[in-house]
Amino acid sequence: MNKGILTFVLYFVVCVSFASEQYSEGTCILLKNQVREYSAYPQSNQYKTAKRSVDRHCVNPVTLPKANQTNTTATSPEKLTPIYTTKKLHSQNLTESANQAVVTKPYQAKTSVPVNNMLSLVLKIGALVLVIMFVFAVVKAIILMFAKRAAKSLLNKVSGRIEPVVSKLPIRKEEREVIHLKRDAIKLNTDTNVSDKSSSLLKDTIAEIVANDANSSSGLQGEAIVNNLIEKVITNKVLSAMSNVSHYTSVLLTNDNDELTEIDHLIVSPVGVFVIESKNYSGYIFGSQHQAKWTQTLTGRKTQFMNPLRQNYKHCLAVSRLLGVVDGVESLVLFHDKATFKTKLPTNVRYVSEMEVFLSGFTHIKFSDRQLEEFNTRLTKVISVTTSEDFKLHINEVKAKQCDI
Repeated sequence: MNKGILTFVLYFVVCVSFASEQYSEGTCILLKNQVREYSAYPQSNQYKTAKRSVDRHCVNPVTLPKANQTNTTATSPEKLTPIYTTKKLHSQNLTESANQAVVTKPYQAKTSVPVNNMLSLVLKIGALVLVIMFVFAVVKAIILMFAKRAAKSLLNKVSGRIEPVVSKLPIRKEEREVIHLKRDAIKLNTDTNVSDKSSSLLKDTIAEIVANDANSSSGLQGEAIVNNLIEKVITNKVLSAMSNVSHYTSVLLTNDNDELTEIDHLIVSPVGVFVIESKNYSGYIFGSQHQAKWTQTLTGRKTQFMNPLRQNYKHCLAVSRLLGVVDGVESLVLFHDKATFKTKLPTNVRYVSEMEVFLSGFTHIKFSDRQLEEFNTRLTKVISVTTSEDFKLHINEVKAKQCDI
């Protein structure tokens, strides 16, 4: 809007500053006579030409010095030829006579000067200043635009802000820096007796929550989606039907080799202990149960990652080692729904939205209240002594293994 107004002002000032110069008084008198002579034929070229000349060049006729005017009239009759010469008009052929009129270019006094020289000079200077200011503003805007782009590019390189690229690539959870540790277990206890209907309720409630969150969870990623769904199921629905159910996240345990391993999600319930590994991958996923490496294809680029079933198997061993049980410890791998499985995968590899399909298959009560209490005691003890330094040590161990490979 501002640019349009400025352009209009510049155009107006330039037009005014370069206004048409004026004819002499004698020339204007001849032109006005010609206008009156052809006033009966307003559509004729002769009338239009004379009228246009009067309107433009006879607004303020220039008065010539008497000596020059007299001398010009006396000594240069050839220069002051009639402005408009026509044949005598007859009533019977007025139209033909008008068309045969010969129009010559009006005499323009060489000594004519612009109207109000001082005003014209001021307007020209003002127009020049405005043009310079406009050019300066345009150049400044272009420089600022390129400067901002360069600064943003430099900032991204220095601060390592490469989220648009990283978001398209698989990210190992072991390589993430620990920002916060969410280790508070959700312990739910009610007076309701444990029954086989608990698993069917879990199926219905998970399906409901997944359906409600299908469109609202686009901003969450990987583990955050799984964690959000599980917490909603446990806190909002399962509480009224199941007892001694606990949910843990980011549990750091040791395996048989005294190495640290991190478990994304752990659900302790009467129908089983579910060890959940979440994967925030998109694109096409290729793999099988016995392959050491799976493949992700995204925008034509192939990337391999560790078989999550093998990875979660080690997690299950660590949980069994801590709890002292083998039967009832179940492995579940959940992928983001934006991924697409291109090969047939085991039944315990699911999309997040299919979590209820897997859990609905567990209906038999496997653990008593006493066992569940013992499980929670052991897990709480381990979590209470885990520090951020332990997570950093775990990350370093994973990086060391990658370097050895």
